Amino acid sequence: MPRKGLTIPEALEVFHNLPSDIESDESSLSEADNVMTAKSSSSENTNIDEVKDDISVPGPSRISKVTWKNKASVKIRNTPFTEQSGPSDEITSLQDPSPISNFFMLFSISFIEIIVYQTNLYATQKGNAFTPVTVYRIY
Repeated sequence: MPRKGLTIPEALEVFHNLPSDIESDESSLSEADNVMTAKSSSSENTNIDEVKDDISVPGPSRISKVTWKNKASVKIRNTPFTEQSGPSDEITSLQDPSPISNFFMLFSISFIEIIVYQTNLYATQKGNAFTPVTVYRIY
């Protein structure tokens, strides 16, 4: 019977491999301080209409007026594609032009590692039974 989720050691390993959020937390804190300073420095007798016009106050964006047009009145620009198309010289000059060698030219090992990490993270977050993906299985 397939297991549901990860074992505690597996979950801890995934947790310890998560990238650090320290830098993003520090920048978020400094932004929050700026917002708090701006709010606390405003006067107490502020009119609500004035607050709506203040750009620094978060809120819903203004919706622009939508105008519907008949399809017949829309002009389509048919710009010709003038760039070189097809495989690059790097791909065509391979000694062994097999599909797998083309794959290795397009996808680096570091890119595959990111895919593996994000796949396992997503599967862990979903909480369903899964077999962890490895670089070896993809690459």
